[in-house]
Amino acid sequence: MSFELRPGDRMVRYYHPEPEGLAYLPYKFTGRDWEEFPQEVAEYAIRTADGPRCQKDARRWATGILEQVMPAAGDGTTTFAVNSPYVIIDAQFEFNVALEAGQTLVAETSIDDGGSWDRAGELRGPRAGAWKIEPAVLTRSAHGSRTAVAGSHRYLVRLTKVGGAEWRDGVLRTRIQLNPRTLPELAPGRNELIYTSGPAVSRRSVPLGRLRSIGPGSCPMELKATGRLMTAQRATCSFTSPDLWMPSRPAAVSSI
Repeated sequence: MSFELRPGDRMVRYYHPEPEGLAYLPYKFTGRDWEEFPQEVAEYAIRTADGPRCQKDARRWATGILEQVMPAAGDGTTTFAVNSPYVIIDAQFEFNVALEAGQTLVAETSIDDGGSWDRAGELRGPRAGAWKIEPAVLTRSAHGSRTAVAGSHRYLVRLTKVGGAEWRDGVLRTRIQLNPRTLPELAPGRNELIYTSGPAVSRRSVPLGRLRSIGPGSCPMELKATGRLMTAQRATCSFTSPDLWMPSRPAAVSSI
């Protein structure tokens, strides 16, 4: 697993649902549509409200928060990418704004790298202070809701200024679901955890529909859109990846 945290960002992973009732995304994609999951089965005491859990003991799933700072950038439109190693449940955005009469801010989200956008909110002036919004709700039930970013691992936030509107900074809070058994097991008393970071890498987006050469002596590869991933194919090999990760300061690596 790998993820990127910029200065000021943080990721919090809990050992239990936080808050209670948000242990999981209560929908699954069947290939054609979204439906609630799991379906309730009274015989085995399976309830949708319980979320994923072991039927033999009290082990449960948990949630986490990915908090990222979105700096203001110039006039017009600003787009920010959120990448999560865990499945996303929902999100909340908070912007520090300063709008006069006649000025407007429009916030939108996209899970297909800008192919389509869902409006999260629109704010008209006069207004100053904190503006809190959430992604558009697409489906709602007694057990929870599915928003425009739910069920994904990556989304874009686009903020558009109209009429000279101003926003100074923003915080994007993304709620994730995870299995707490993937975290270090803690014992009663003092626990000491030591972490080390991996080699510094940076994400490089690959333009679609263009021929490129990957690595010394490799043949050109044609990049095509396949669903929500990008597929690169040639005569002897193929691979699928949404992005390519490269060393931040490669010594002898050909450009992509």
